[in-house]
Amino acid sequence: MTRWSASWQLVFHELGQLNDADLGRAVYLRGQSLSVSAALLRQLAHTVYHVGQIVTLARQQSKSWQSLSVPRGWSTTLNERMRNG
Repeated sequence: MTRWSASWQLVFHELGQLNDADLGRAVYLRGQSLSVSAALLRQLAHTVYHVGQIVTLARQQSKSWQSLSVPRGWSTTLNERMRNG
């Protein structure tokens, strides 16, 4: 968790250094030219994929897994609560 947190701190620090003009600049990933904004979206998708792998492994190894989002079967109840305030 220490390395995970430190890595995310680095990501957010570097993102904080970007300005609007930087987002259109070209960067190269594996020889492919992408705008900074497209590269960020690509990296986000890549990160989400790996987080999904971590969650899947954790679910498989846990005897008392609790959903990270809306538990199965609770969508209707949650939607009603949100509509009714």
